[in-house]
Amino acid sequence: MKLGGALMLNWDEPGANPARAALAVPKVETVPDGTWPGEAFALAQTPSAVPLAAAPASAQVARTADRLLVRVTVPAAKVTKGAAWRTDDGIEVCLAGKTPDGKATVWVVRGYPNGTLEISDEAGAPVAAHAAARAGIAFQATSSEKDWTGVWQLPFALLGIEPKGTLPFNLGVYRSEDRQWINWVGTQGPTWKLESAGLLRLE
Repeated sequence: MKLGGALMLNWDEPGANPARAALAVPKVETVPDGTWPGEAFALAQTPSAVPLAAAPASAQVARTADRLLVRVTVPAAKVTKGAAWRTDDGIEVCLAGKTPDGKATVWVVRGYPNGTLEISDEAGAPVAAHAAARAGIAFQATSSEKDWTGVWQLPFALLGIEPKGTLPFNLGVYRSEDRQWINWVGTQGPTWKLESAGLLRLE
């Protein structure tokens, strides 16, 4: 819901987070170097929640004691060099958290093949909190002749995320090569519409 122009969220509201399977997040000591634990899962839906006709992206998640780790690989022979959402190749990680003053929000964290990290206020995360979030989040991008990969390290405390239990979560990709919008869970709306998206299980 929106209140005074700001997005206000309550994940305990009736109808929020309907019962659905949560993806288990394996725990590691440090960021994996090479092989990640657990199987990769496909990003193979359009935003309208229909199966993607083009090549899907893939992702893996893990966690350390204090960080959520996300890796997404997008098949693409060519990627753009800029960092403009809806124009350049990019990936967004969307997750429920809290602002520094304890208000529920949705963090939309974007990464681009050129290594740029961006925090969006599109889902209501206050601009005043963006600088601290950017400073605390680590992002790395690598590219090859056939794909590009983004890896995020997202601190639980900084983003107001409980390090155990279920976490509303989604992933979205824009691939410029074929102008495809690709989601983990199509929400019939933006990727950050988390009441219609997926869940991670943090243990």
